[in-house]
Amino acid sequence: MNEHLLDRELSWLSFNERVLELSQEKKLNIKDKLSLFAITHSNLDEFFQIRVSGILDEIYIQNKNGLNNDEKIVYFRSIFEKADELMKRRNEIWKNNFINELNESSLEILNLDELDKSEISRLEDYFVHNVMPILTPLASDQTHPFPYISDLSLSVGVFIHSKNMLEKDFVRIKVPTSLGPFCNVNKSQVVWMHELIIYFVDIMFKPYKVSEKFWFRITRDADLEFRESLKKDFLDVIQESLESRRLGRVVRIEIDEKVSIEAKNYLMNNLELDFDLFINLEKPITSFQINGISKLTNQESSWSNYNDKFSFEDDVFTSIKKSDVLVHHPYQSFNDSVIQFLRQSCFDPKVRTIKMTQYRTGQSGESDVITSLLASAARGGKQVAAQIELRARFDEEKNIENARFLEESGVHVSYGDPRYKAHVKMILVVREEEDTLVSYMHFGTGNYNYLTSQGYEDIGLFTANQQLGLDCQLIFNSLTAYSDRRKASNILVAPETLQNSILELIEEQTLLGSKGYIFFKINNLTDPFIIDALQKAASNGVNINLIIRGICSFKAESNIRIISVLGQFLEHSRIYMFGQNKNSKIYIGSADMMQRNLRHRIEILVPILDATIKDYLIKLTKMYLKSDSNTWEMDNKGNWNNLNGKYSIQEKLKKTKK
Repeated sequence: MNEHLLDRELSWLSFNERVLELSQEKKLNIKDKLSLFAITHSNLDEFFQIRVSGILDEIYIQNKNGLNNDEKIVYFRSIFEKADELMKRRNEIWKNNFINELNESSLEILNLDELDKSEISRLEDYFVHNVMPILTPLASDQTHPFPYISDLSLSVGVFIHSKNMLEKDFVRIKVPTSLGPFCNVNKSQVVWMHELIIYFVDIMFKPYKVSEKFWFRITRDADLEFRESLKKDFLDVIQESLESRRLGRVVRIEIDEKVSIEAKNYLMNNLELDFDLFINLEKPITSFQINGISKLTNQESSWSNYNDKFSFEDDVFTSIKKSDVLVHHPYQSFNDSVIQFLRQSCFDPKVRTIKMTQYRTGQSGESDVITSLLASAARGGKQVAAQIELRARFDEEKNIENARFLEESGVHVSYGDPRYKAHVKMILVVREEEDTLVSYMHFGTGNYNYLTSQGYEDIGLFTANQQLGLDCQLIFNSLTAYSDRRKASNILVAPETLQNSILELIEEQTLLGSKGYIFFKINNLTDPFIIDALQKAASNGVNINLIIRGICSFKAESNIRIISVLGQFLEHSRIYMFGQNKNSKIYIGSADMMQRNLRHRIEILVPILDATIKDYLIKLTKMYLKSDSNTWEMDNKGNWNNLNGKYSIQEKLKKTKK
């Protein structure tokens, strides 16, 4: 492996360790700690669904093709073991820290063997009358096939036999989420729902005898592959692929640490596992459970409020035409900026056309304000086009429903190029003014999703720059029909020009030596070509500052500083800066420096051309580099160290944003 590269999967696990560490921040109250703790489990779920499943796929492909896969198997086991350790660490933190803090907050999570006879009797009655009728036991024996077990569902496994039965039979009981994650013993004491079911499950099978009972939770491969013929309707392709996700290969089994070897072997055989995929835990401690407990704390967030005010100086179009406008969410209102821009566009009689990309739309249909606005504009006679990415992971079904609603409303809906996901975030509004058509645009670093805009840190640019308008029209035409994205003269576009353009910008700074400067604020950095170019620049004396929230495959070296900023808001904006003075080149967009962003997605980076906005972003980057609260810095060995300082960029922006 290149000495400058760090392992991608281990880097991701390091990121989740930072989130886990943040969940123990003393200045946070129990509610916010629980929220962060829940995120660590949902993150791990996705890590197994996508990343671990990908490694297993490579092993199976090599095996199918008769290739030696011993090295890949060793790698898989090392990654699995590291993830196993992180999950066990979560459980220890839960047991040693959270339980005590919840007790101090007058909330106890009890084990049933801690209860007295009257409490047990009351819970037994509750189980018989309120829980047992909802449960569906599925047997696996000579007359019943092994039951299908859905992805990420918590289950109770039971082995039963009678006096006359020589062999045990297996029963799987799904723990329905409709029952909730816990059951109240009294107002301030609860027991986990799955433990209640395990404790009283014998009642369900009398006169049979229960010989073993335990909880388990499986994770399946959720990385969709779109291998069907592209001659088929693309919407049908996505729907068929969603069904294949339901039947994905098992990639992890979280299981009761007290379970027998026989039970494990039984599951391993019937789930057709080729590897030991068990992670032995005392308790599951899922995000569903933690979020449920969080609702019982009756505490307000310990995160301080922030200034969420924003208004255009004049009417929307007059303001944007006068000068470019930059907004910084959530410090400035998404509703008062992006939604207001769309709202005025949809009802302004001078607006002729509205085009918009949608990746993660959130709620679908009439309940979503953006969808409703676009539908209203189309019904009002405007030309409205929406590029909807059906393959936005885990939002596929929502996006399909959203697309159908918009089509029924008269919106021209396109699904883009089947070869590439469209990850670009942009809106184009064409307005007739004095017999001239003027383009107004919004370019964002985040999704057009009202809910996530409240918790994700993102940047958006409103502009009426006509050169950018020509590029924007060209890119939209490439999404809805045919157009050569390479002809964009100002906007950097992937997969055609973005990678080479970034490499050229890095090379420009490399040639300046110690006078050169490079700054990235991104989510992930894994692309080997970009990393090699950055390393070359650093070796030539260029000062490089990288703020990378998540995965970083680049090791900090001389002239390179790498930090990761976490906090109340998910740092999500991408800012690229080349040079430090007024002649610096600055770009924003939704593209990270990853192979998938540069070569397998349609992405854009938009240049900042307004001098005032450029000055603001230069000052903003310096504020980020100063931050040392909830900030980790990478050392030259690739390890992340908490700076434990007092200057928080997020707290600073809450107080200073106007």
